[in-house]
Amino acid sequence: MAADAGTATAPAPAPLLEARGLSVEVGTHRVCTGLGFALRAGERWGLLGANGSGKTTLLHTLAGLRAPQAGEVRLDGLPLAALAPRRRALRLGLLPQEHEDAFPATVAETALTGRFPHLGRFGHAGAADRAAVEAALAATGLAAHAQRQVATLSGGERRRLGFATLLAQDPAVLLLDEPTNHLDLGYQVRLLDALAARVAAEGRGWIMVSHDATLVARFCTHVLLVYGDGRTATGGPQLLCPQQLSALYGHPVLRLDGPLGPVFAPG
Repeated sequence: MAADAGTATAPAPAPLLEARGLSVEVGTHRVCTGLGFALRAGERWGLLGANGSGKTTLLHTLAGLRAPQAGEVRLDGLPLAALAPRRRALRLGLLPQEHEDAFPATVAETALTGRFPHLGRFGHAGAADRAAVEAALAATGLAAHAQRQVATLSGGERRRLGFATLLAQDPAVLLLDEPTNHLDLGYQVRLLDALAARVAAEGRGWIMVSHDATLVARFCTHVLLVYGDGRTATGGPQLLCPQQLSALYGHPVLRLDGPLGPVFAPG
C-alpha cells in the first residue's frame, strides 16, 4: 500500500560538517586514512592525540585551509571545496591555536573582523554588526577593554578576544584549536559552558582540539582520537577509557571518577 502523502517522513537534515573517506598527510606522516564522521546539530566533538599527531592539520583540512590527499569535506551537505569563501565563513568559523596581529588595532576593531562575512557590498559595519561585537565582548569579559590596543593584552585576554571574534562571526560550525590555551580555570569553564549552551540551544556544533581528556569528557558528546600513524577512532564518551588513552599517548593513563565526571591523570 502506498504511503499517505500527508504522513510522509521528511528527509533527515544534512550534517553540519562531514568527512567522507578523508585521508590527510604531511610529507610522509599520515594523519588519517579513510576517516569518516558527521558533525550534527547540537553535537560537540573532542579531538585528542599526542604531540605531532596532526590534530591542527586535520582541523585546518576540515576548515578548508588545505586540501586532503583523498576524500572530501562537506558543509551542510555540499562539497566544502566548491563553496565560495564568504559562504563558508557564514557557516564555519575557526579559532586558531595562536593569533598573529599584523596591524595595530583595538579590541573592538579586532572583534569586528569576525563580522566581515556579514557586511554588505561596501563593507560598512551597521548597527547589527556593532551590537554583535558588543555582545561578544560582554560574553568574554572584555567589554571594559573595547578601546584598548590588542598589543597591550595578556595571553589570556588575547585568547578571550579570539573567542569574542568567533562569537561575533556567529557560525554554525565552530572549529576550536586548543581553545583553553592561556586561560585560567575560571575562564576555561565559563567560556566553554556558555559556548556549549549556545551549541545546544541553537543547533550549532563544535570540533575541539585538546590535550585535556578531562575537559573533553566534561564538555564533549563525541570523541575523535588521532593516533598519528593514519589510524583514528570515533565514537561516544566510552572511548575515554584508560586502555584507549594509554595507547593514544604511549603512556599509562589513570581514570578517577569525580562529582563532575571522570578525571584522567598520567600513571
